[in-house]
Amino acid sequence: MTRARRGLLLVLALGAILRFFPIWFGLPFDRARPDEETAIGHAAAILAGDPNPHFFHWPSLTFYLFAAGFSAASWIHRLAHVDAALTMNEQYLIARGLVAVAGTLTIAVVFGLGRRMTDEGTATIAALFLAVAPLHVRESHFAMTDVVMTLFVTAAVALALRATDTAHGVMAGFAAGLAASAKYTGAAAIALLAAPPYAAGRIIAFLVACAAGFLAGTPYALFDARTFASGFAFDVTHLSTGQAYLELGRGWSYHLLRSLPYGMGATVFIASLAGLVVMAVRYRKEAIALPDV
Repeated sequence: MTRARRGLLLVLALGAILRFFPIWFGLPFDRARPDEETAIGHAAAILAGDPNPHFFHWPSLTFYLFAAGFSAASWIHRLAHVDAALTMNEQYLIARGLVAVAGTLTIAVVFGLGRRMTDEGTATIAALFLAVAPLHVRESHFAMTDVVMTLFVTAAVALALRATDTAHGVMAGFAAGLAASAKYTGAAAIALLAAPPYAAGRIIAFLVACAAGFLAGTPYALFDARTFASGFAFDVTHLSTGQAYLELGRGWSYHLLRSLPYGMGATVFIASLAGLVVMAVRYRKEAIALPDV
């Protein structure tokens, strides 16, 4: 086993420990983290037989992911000849566990990104920074959408860096669509096409794959378009105006000026801003994550 691989395994182990301990936080109280009950409730309703969530303030991929986890757990219950119905605690632990897995996998994807763009030492440091980032660690404990979205955004960038042909570009587009299907703001991954003149065929292939990825996770955006449009409009307004009971300004600027500096830690946040400049100068093509044309 190479030194880099050992380093990655240690970082992954650290990241997994931080994300899985303690995913039982707050239980048996189901409002320890507001909104978890919404995600888990819609997942349970899907498992009960109605695949349409009838709720589009959030896209649906995470609901279906949780529902699949619940279904697998119920199947295991039946094999063990116990009641197939899951308790509330079991539902929370399964959903949180899936998010913790997604958070841990993201660390590995970041390592792959760093290795491709720079070298294995830098990749290991980048993976370590994510492994201990307070915001990512915290959100990886809860049955919510953010960490799943982050995994697919990171995967889209990683695939775009490998996109030396249309097939890889399609994979990058599909991952970007899945990111948007986990949380609407994941659609920012479409910025991977922000490029100098870029082959029209590949742009179309990327965008079609992106739409396919989104619909794969949120199919009722098509089948229940009116409800989807209403829910999506609510989300756009919500992000623009903030919470009605606490005026924080626009969500975009608040995250940049508050959430990220505190969530990443001031040192890593400042280093990341400086790193943007270094990447733009030394690795211009990789910095904007463009495939070869």
